[in-house]
Amino acid sequence: MIYLVERKDDVGWDEYDAFVVRAKNEEEAITICSEQAFFNKDNTTVKEINSKGKSGVILGSFNAG
Repeated sequence: MIYLVERKDDVGWDEYDAFVVRAKNEEEAITICSEQAFFNKDNTTVKEINSKGKSGVILGSFNAG
């Protein structure tokens, strides 16, 4: 499945605020994002986008400063 994972806490410069990832479930989506940036269950929202393919990041959104 494809998920949009967005941070819902304060995001500063030079930090990711969202990723689009392919994962088996919401928990794996958060785990994939947490390997790249400070994403966890307490500071993210996860929305399913699609349901086909291989696990991994498809798009990252980074706030450069």
